[in-house]
Amino acid sequence: MDHASQFAADFLASARIRLDLIAPSVVMVGMLPVAARHNLILAFKEALNNVVKHAQADQVRIRFDPTPKLLTIHVSDNGRGICPSLDNASNDDSQRHGLGNMRARLESVGGSVSIDSQANRSTTDCFRAPVGSANDALAKEGPATEQNRLSGTHKALTARTGPG
Repeated sequence: MDHASQFAADFLASARIRLDLIAPSVVMVGMLPVAARHNLILAFKEALNNVVKHAQADQVRIRFDPTPKLLTIHVSDNGRGICPSLDNASNDDSQRHGLGNMRARLESVGGSVSIDSQANRSTTDCFRAPVGSANDALAKEGPATEQNRLSGTHKALTARTGPG
C-alpha cells in the first residue's frame, strides 16, 4: 500500500490533480501473493493513467480497505465519467481503453474490478485482490524462488562486472 500511495501522490502531483488518500483503519495482516500484488499495482496505475488522460478531473480519492481475506482499493475521481458501454469487458472498445485489461489482470489472480461511472460527474474503480497469510506467501515462494532471486542477482552483477 505504501508503494501504491507514493506512486499515486507523485503521479497525480505531476498532473496537478489533488489527492485525497484515505489510509486503512486497520493493519493488513496477510500478504498479497506476488502475482496478485503485481497485477493489482498495474491495474491501479492504469486507473490513475486513465484519470490523467481522459477524466479531466482535478481531484482523486483513493481508499484502501484491507480485510484478512481481501484487499480492496477504491479510486474515485471528480471527472467527466466514462461511457457505460466501456465497462463491458466483452466490448472491443474497453480493451482499447484498458478497462478490459484491468479486469483480466485481476480475474487472473482471483480478484475483480467494478467500475461505477456517472456521465459528466465521476468514476470510481474498485479493485479487489485476495490476501493470503504470511505463511501461505512464504510457502508458495519457497526456497527455489529465493535461489532464483539470488541467481538473477549474480547474473546481473556478472553482466556488469564481467566473469569472476
